Amino acid sequence: MNAKLARQYDIVKLYRKLRDDLTAELADEDLLYTPGGDNPPLGVLCRALGEVQKGYVESFKTFKIVFDYKADDPALETSIEALRNWYQTLDGEMEAALESVSDEDVDNRLVFRKEGFHLPPSSTWTSSGKH
Repeated sequence: MNAKLARQYDIVKLYRKLRDDLTAELADEDLLYTPGGDNPPLGVLCRALGEVQKGYVESFKTFKIVFDYKADDPALETSIEALRNWYQTLDGEMEAALESVSDEDVDNRLVFRKEGFHLPPSSTWTSSGKH
């Protein structure tokens, strides 16, 4: 893996640990919890975390970042086991996608986020400025 991406990925691994610690403490019935009002249940939020990760995975394959992926497995909102398995699959996809990004890609390509806003691959997770 490119050294710049590896440094950034170390930060992502910390997030993954927090996510995995959370799912280790939850039971299926916890995924149904909502504080009320217009707030979605916790399971919906957990599914959304994975959908965002999928957007990042695809960005390292296509050099375009789009957050329009929607998981179609309803168990991701109600089953901790389904979530853990999916998260593990997404983590493997992320590592494979990062391994496929060459040093030349990191040095010479940009990830398209929106009109007029492009980032080098090593800044995709962290930067908010224009490059």
